[in-house]
Amino acid sequence: MNFIKKNITPILFSYLTVLVLLHLLPINGKESVLNNNYILSIRLDYLGHAILFGILTILGLMYVKEKRGEYTYKLLLFSIFIIFILSISIEGSQNFIQYRTFNIKDLLSDFIGILIGTYISKPNIVLKR
Repeated sequence: MNFIKKNITPILFSYLTVLVLLHLLPINGKESVLNNNYILSIRLDYLGHAILFGILTILGLMYVKEKRGEYTYKLLLFSIFIIFILSISIEGSQNFIQYRTFNIKDLLSDFIGILIGTYISKPNIVLKR
């Protein structure tokens, strides 16, 4: 964990780069394994979105913690808002790419991942009023 804390900036920005590439490159077509397989009645594609944005949220909140040292309610909400805006931007941009499509369920899965990532980070977040 100390390695991650010491190197949170390059880790976060590398992860962001990979996340954007995964969402913009033509890797998930209609016949994709992710679209046609389910775990507990949840499509793998949606599960992947939740996991990717959950990890992003955990890393993002760790980054804020390392840079600011403490959280306020406003800072926590602002951090989550920025991650959600990133999600909207990535999903929305797919509407303009010929080989990708916008799907509101992907956006919902991203948001669920953000909530789960925030919940997982909860023990590390001490809110200061």
